[in-house]
Amino acid sequence: MTLLRKWGGQMLNYDGKLVSIMSWITRFFYIQLLWIGFSLFGLVIGGLFPATFTLFGISRKWIREGANFPIFQTYLKMFKGMFIKANILGWFMVLFAFSLYFYYSWFIDEDTLFATLFLGVIFVLLILYLFIVLFLIPVFVHFDVSVLNVIKYAFITSISKPLYVIGMLFILIVNWFFWQFLTIIFLCIGISSMIFMLMLMAHTAFVSMAEEAES
Repeated sequence: MTLLRKWGGQMLNYDGKLVSIMSWITRFFYIQLLWIGFSLFGLVIGGLFPATFTLFGISRKWIREGANFPIFQTYLKMFKGMFIKANILGWFMVLFAFSLYFYYSWFIDEDTLFATLFLGVIFVLLILYLFIVLFLIPVFVHFDVSVLNVIKYAFITSISKPLYVIGMLFILIVNWFFWQFLTIIFLCIGISSMIFMLMLMAHTAFVSMAEEAES
């Protein structure tokens, strides 16, 4: 009888975990559909960045408050609230990346000391850019600061917490492999689950920094 109760408890516990896993898969699938829909609503050019920033915002809310809130209404409210700032910040970073590529392609064929030094500067700027980009959106949705301070906070966090930068890069690499070999699954929940993991890593860094500041 005791053994039967033990097996029953294990089955109930297993079922509970299975239900929880399926619930999260459903949430990731739904939120990815919203991300696609809202990106298209802004004709991609105007909707991609607000939709992506909102996806990070929803992930942060899940991490801090759990999943008991209306997803669509919350997504819509965040999307509207972030629309202008997200586009300004997103397209600024895109233009900055294109400018780095432009100068790189301009000087890469030059065989002069100045070109070599300039390419070195571009390489350093590229590393700093990658560090900032990883924390840019998490900082935006976590802190209520201006666009310029978002860039500054992202830079400070990435420099202060290099292990978390490595962790976020690892998440991106793993998801790239998923994209290569499990494309259908990635298209269903890949973007939303990846962003959730990135936000979780960034949120852990923010909490760590706050604890260090208090101690």
